[in-house]
Amino acid sequence: MAAVLVLLARVLGFDYGGRDCQFLIGQITDQRIRVAVIPVGSGVADLADDSTVLLTDITNRPLHAVDDLPASLTIGRLKVSVDGLPLRIHIHDVNGRTIQQIGLLADPNGGLSFRTDAMVLGLGEGAQQFDRRGALYPMKASWGSCDRPTQGSVVPSPFLIGTDGWAIFVHRPIGQFDLRSNPATFRPWPGQGPILDLFMIWLQSPADAPRYYMALTGRPVMPPKWALGYFQSHRMLAGPDEILKVASTFRSKGLPCDGLIYLGTGYCPNGWNTATDR
Repeated sequence: MAAVLVLLARVLGFDYGGRDCQFLIGQITDQRIRVAVIPVGSGVADLADDSTVLLTDITNRPLHAVDDLPASLTIGRLKVSVDGLPLRIHIHDVNGRTIQQIGLLADPNGGLSFRTDAMVLGLGEGAQQFDRRGALYPMKASWGSCDRPTQGSVVPSPFLIGTDGWAIFVHRPIGQFDLRSNPATFRPWPGQGPILDLFMIWLQSPADAPRYYMALTGRPVMPPKWALGYFQSHRMLAGPDEILKVASTFRSKGLPCDGLIYLGTGYCPNGWNTATDR
C-alpha cells in the first residue's frame, strides 16, 4: 500500500464501544479499501470468525495501523484522510471529489455514520424498493422486519450501493441501518463487541457493484437445472381445489411446469391463505 502520512499528534488508542481501540486500513485493489477498528492488543485474525463470508484471499491481505492523527494516505487511486475523535474518515478520488465520509459514533455500542446524498440501493431482498433512503432496516430476516403482507420476505445483506459512486460492505458486526436521515447510521446489535470491519468501494457505475461484491465473498452457487425452469405460483386462491385445477390445466394442455407452488404461510390479504386460517 502506497501511503503518505502527515504526523501531527501521537494517538495510542481511542474509545470505541467502551474499549481502547486502534484503527486499521488496507488496500484490496486500486478502488477498494478495507477499514477496521479492533481493541488494542487484538490482531487482524480477530476480524474473521466461523461465520465469515470473505474469501481467504481477502482475509489474508495485510492491514496497517494508523497511530497518528490527522493522517493523509494515498491508497491505490483513492485519497484517504483520517482525523478527529470520534474518528472521521474522508475518501476522495484522484481528482479530489468526495466519494464518502464515514464517522465513528460516540455510542456505547459503537457504530458509524455515512453520507446518502443520492439514491441508495442494495441491502438484500425485500422491504422498501428501490431507493432505500427514508426507512429503518433492522437487518432481521422475514417476520417482524418489514410490512410482510404487502412486501413479502426479507433476506438482508449489509451491502449498500450509492448511485453517486460508492458502495459499502459491512463484514462485522451485525447491525441495523437507519437511512431516515442524512448522514445515515449503522448501529450494531447489542452484544456484538467493539469491533468494526467494512469495505469501501469507489464505483464508476452502480452496475459495477455486484462484481466487486463477488470479489469479496465469491460467486453464488449455481442452482440445479430444474430450478431454472418455469415455476407457477399465486398468493390468493379460492381454496385447495383451485391448485388441483391449475395442475390439471398444465397437464391437459401439455404446458411445461417445473414447479407448482402455493405456500400456506398465512400472509395473503384474502383467499384461503390468510392469518385466520393458519
